[in-house]
Amino acid sequence: MASRSIERVGTPGPDRGELLAWAGVLVGPTMWAAQLYVDWAMGEILACSPASGADGEILGVPVATFAALVNGVLLGLTVASGVLAFLRLRTVRRRDDISPGHRATWLPIAGVMTSVLFSIVIAMSYVVVLLVHGCRA
Repeated sequence: MASRSIERVGTPGPDRGELLAWAGVLVGPTMWAAQLYVDWAMGEILACSPASGADGEILGVPVATFAALVNGVLLGLTVASGVLAFLRLRTVRRRDDISPGHRATWLPIAGVMTSVLFSIVIAMSYVVVLLVHGCRA
């Protein structure tokens, strides 16, 4: 019985580091899509609908402030995924890449590039928050 436990080395499934690299690739676009939908829903449905309490407010907070907070959380998640992909890239470069097509190297690079791109896109939404004020009658 002891020899069986010695023979089983590792766990089946993808490497944890590979999942971090995939997170770097996928989190940015997902957060941007969430930002587009949530910002639209906050402005058009929640804050400016005739059934809402005060025009231009969500839970007593101005819609621009609420949108800035949500965008900050989404931007933070995108930056964090890029940092994790960068850390994975540093780990992979310390050893030889024997993965098919050098996937272990290019996947974290793609994750860092995607995170940088979508961080810029999400950060640009603060321009909209500064320029668009409240609800129109």
